[in-house]
Amino acid sequence: MQRSPQGFLLFFSILASTLLTSNMATAADVDQQTASKIHAEPLADIAIVIKHEAVAAVKSLNASQLASEIAAIVKAVNVDVGDIVKKGEVLLSLDCRPYEIAMLRGKANGDAAAAKLLLTESQMNSAKKLAKKSFLPEDTLLQRQAQYQISIAEKAAAEAQIQQAQLDVSRCQIVSPFEAVIVERFAQEGEYIAPGMPVLKLMDTESIQVIARIAPKDIASVKGAESLNFNYRGKVMPLALTRLSGFQAEKTGTYTARLTFTGQMADIGSQGRLQWVDDYLYLPARLLVSRRGELGVFVVKGQSASFIKMPEALEGRSVKTTLPADTLIVTQGRSQLQDGDLVEVTSTTSPHTKTQ
Repeated sequence: MQRSPQGFLLFFSILASTLLTSNMATAADVDQQTASKIHAEPLADIAIVIKHEAVAAVKSLNASQLASEIAAIVKAVNVDVGDIVKKGEVLLSLDCRPYEIAMLRGKANGDAAAAKLLLTESQMNSAKKLAKKSFLPEDTLLQRQAQYQISIAEKAAAEAQIQQAQLDVSRCQIVSPFEAVIVERFAQEGEYIAPGMPVLKLMDTESIQVIARIAPKDIASVKGAESLNFNYRGKVMPLALTRLSGFQAEKTGTYTARLTFTGQMADIGSQGRLQWVDDYLYLPARLLVSRRGELGVFVVKGQSASFIKMPEALEGRSVKTTLPADTLIVTQGRSQLQDGDLVEVTSTTSPHTKTQ
């Protein structure tokens, strides 16, 4: 049976119409997919920043109790509690007259010993000359040599006596070993003090550290923190970590952190808080979705939604992420999304980074 040309034309018209309708349907499906509207925000705007803090105090590395090294009467106390003193400043003076007299006596003994040494040396040299000519018994020569050696020893003893007297005189003034603040005063003018008796207590105002007790769970975060601060009554002062102890305190189970001020400093004795934030960002639990039994988030890549798995994620808990801060996170319209779906970002909300 042969078909007429009109029949062929009708057949091809119907076929073309069917293909056109199919293509239009496919295009409509694509349009419908690209029209999936979502809200997305940069990670930096929605991330949770975990904030940490620990009890901390400002302490001086040198808290020295000064004591007298000689027995004497206190002549003058030049400072009082709370005074700021410079290194080398005279803090207290003792009655030095007995030690000055002893130094004069020592110098006199030294002069006498020096004169005796010259005499015995001359006598020994003369004895040697006479002994060579057999004009002097050998025993007498030995005696002159012994007297010379004794004179040398006596001169050395006199010099040591002078040095001791000079040292005692220098101890009549008690000076500050460093820039400090006076925190206690024990000595009074006119009081007799013995060697070793404390007279003043002072704290070094230059060698200052912040001491903090760090819980074991916070060790990693405090080591990696970009900024550390000491908060004292609302004042925030930057710090730098200098040392973290490698053992736990028996009673508290904490580690000791030592930090130094990098700018403004708090006074010695200030009690405050060491504060820092994690160097990682955390995704809020509300943004996590489950796909194929795994938790993760959707991010925008070009015009598509990409599912990023979060292996450490737990239902109902925020999760640490290493995603770049400018990553666009899908915040609305993610419930039906699948990996690779075409998306259109309709809006972003204002930044509201949270701190915990």
